Amino acid sequence: KLSLEYPLITTVLPNHSFKEFIPDEKTEDKHVNIELRTTDNVLPDEELLKEIIEYAERGFAVAVICNLVSDAQYTWRKLKQLSDTVKVGLFHGRYAFIDRDRIENDVILRYGKGRKEASGSILVATQVIEQSLDLDFDLMVTQLCPVELLFQRLGRLYRHQRYNRPSDVPKCIILSPKDNDFGLHGYIYKNPAYLWRTRSLAQREPLVLFPEAYRRWIELAHSKLENEPELITKADEQFAIEELGKEYL
Repeated sequence: KLSLEYPLITTVLPNHSFKEFIPDEKTEDKHVNIELRTTDNVLPDEELLKEIIEYAERGFAVAVICNLVSDAQYTWRKLKQLSDTVKVGLFHGRYAFIDRDRIENDVILRYGKGRKEASGSILVATQVIEQSLDLDFDLMVTQLCPVELLFQRLGRLYRHQRYNRPSDVPKCIILSPKDNDFGLHGYIYKNPAYLWRTRSLAQREPLVLFPEAYRRWIELAHSKLENEPELITKADEQFAIEELGKEYL
């Protein structure tokens, strides 16, 4: 039986046995409130857009993460229309390099480890802030994505120790379609089963404990879940076949 410790290094030996190494240093527990909302086109509705502005006005540093550049651009424009006072930034991967470098530096300055305390503002971004950048937000709104990437995004919530957070527990609002049609989001991430299972886990556990959830959620998201629709299971099986075909090629 594999350990659920975190951090953990697991080595698979030639005879298919496992060797595990658990470092002495432990990660502190971290709770995250998860709120799942169903919306049209997996976009923030008018009510949520106003909520996001209100959070920023109360001093929250808010991240809104979209899977599509077009969704990020749309959300940014809508938020800009709602407030003349709240700073609303936009960051995605389609900028020319010289512009992207400037915007990235501004994002790090405003949302990095040394950012001003309680300086409410909003950053609308795509997957460019999932990794590498050391960013720290008080609230996150994200479109549904596979669990591994969701955890990457949640790593930008309460990333550093601060003494005057506007809230005691970090919160993430996940936007999901109302049905099992994930549209372009399913196309981007290749396997709609990962999206369906991640959504199902978020529905089950509105309060997530890390690091306990890391391995458990990922294991579950890559296995058939109870009450999983046949369409979703078949999509997962087809994805596995296609991936195996790529390996042979």
